[in-house]
Order: sequence, then C-alpha cells, then structure tokens
Amino acid sequence: MRRPRSESYVVFRILLVEDDPDVAKHLGNVIENRYPRVAMDRAEAVDTAMNLIGRRLHERTIYDLAILDLKLPSTQGENPEVDTRVCAYLRQKLIPIIHVTAFPTDPLIRDHMAKEHAKDKLLGQQMTLVRKTVGPTWGKEIIGLMKGYYEDRISLRLRESLSRVFGSIPPNVSGSRRGLGGGDGFLVCGTHALIQIEDDIRDTWSILSEEVRKEIRSIYATVVEDDQAQLQLLALFPPEPEGSRE
Repeated sequence: MRRPRSESYVVFRILLVEDDPDVAKHLGNVIENRYPRVAMDRAEAVDTAMNLIGRRLHERTIYDLAILDLKLPSTQGENPEVDTRVCAYLRQKLIPIIHVTAFPTDPLIRDHMAKEHAKDKLLGQQMTLVRKTVGPTWGKEIIGLMKGYYEDRISLRLRESLSRVFGSIPPNVSGSRRGLGGGDGFLVCGTHALIQIEDDIRDTWSILSEEVRKEIRSIYATVVEDDQAQLQLLALFPPEPEGSRE
C-alpha cells in the first residue's frame, strides 16, 4: 500500500507541465518507480502551472524540479502554442527545469533554448531539452537527468535533519529500545523527527552518496540488504554511572 504524500513523507517535489494525459501518466509512473518519496503536481495549461507555482511559493513548499513542455494551451481546452511564460517564472525563482517537446525543430523553441537558456548556462544552471518519442527511451532519459537533482536534495535534507535532531540533544535524554535491525539499540531521542529520519534513510539508502552514508554510519549501525538500510541507533550519550545521582 502506498503511503499518503504528507509533507513529512515528501523528500522531492516536482511540477510536471504537460497537456497530454497519456504522456503525463507514463512519465509520472516512470519517476515514482525509480525515485522514492516523490510528490508530483501536474498542470495541463499555462494558467494552472502559474497558479501552482504561486501557491507552493506561498506555502514554502517550493518545487525541487520542473518538467515543462514548451508547447501548451494558455488555458485548458485551448490549442497548444509555444509559450515561455512558465519557464520565465520558474527561472526567476531559480527552480531547475527539464524541457520536453515533440517539436524540437520548431523555430520558436530553438530560439528560446539558444538565446534565453544560454544565459542560464553562464550562471551555472543546467537546462536540457528532451525530445518526446514513441516508446520508453525519452522517459529513461529524464530519469537520468533527474539523478543529480534528486541526490543533492536528499543529501541536504538528511544532513539538516541529522544536525537538527542529534546536534542539540541533552545528555540526560536517553533510554533503551529494540533497534530496527533486530538488536537492542540505545535510544537517544524518541521523537517523531527521529522516526522520520530513519524512514528517510531506509527509503533513500540506495541513492545516497558515500559521503552522506559515512555521516549516517557515525550515528547508526547499518546493515544493508537489497539496497535498504536496517538501522540500529547507537548510544551517542552513555548512561550516567550508578551513584552519580546521589
């Protein structure tokens, strides 16, 4: 059973702007099957996409990546035309973009990629145009392009969470429990945040960099089976010696 996409569950948020429902469904399935803990908003027209971006900015749940068709209807039901307003808004908010199109030779699209995104490359922002084709090839290409964005976001989230939970725990908050790996673990802080960190690590272990895994191993004893981490929390703060409270 798929878990609900609560804010604590989501580790990577995507905006998919695509007016073809079959293409959107295929791409959504490919992404969710490859990358865990993804939430995806879909817009079929320019006005819907602009509203979604504005709402996420207001809620401070900004997108980590946008997958954007360049030929879209202004409003749902209208004929699709080359429209760069969503792209301009995303770039203004520094949201990474992967463009998709079935018309890579369209003069307006070529002009947009050559002129506008040339500025982004000078600023170190990667911009890519993927051609939609019949079959699974182009979906796999997007999966590959997403890899760096996804890994960077996961690593940042885990580092922030580990620092927040383990960097400010008082020494007298301690207790014992059974570790996730089946052994007797030593619980430093039995909070919802701690449980969330463990879920994050288990679900994303297979794509974490070795640098982040090393940081995790400094806190947890880890056992890897089938690319998932079974964790046992180590004692960061030793129990007080007997008689110290007298």
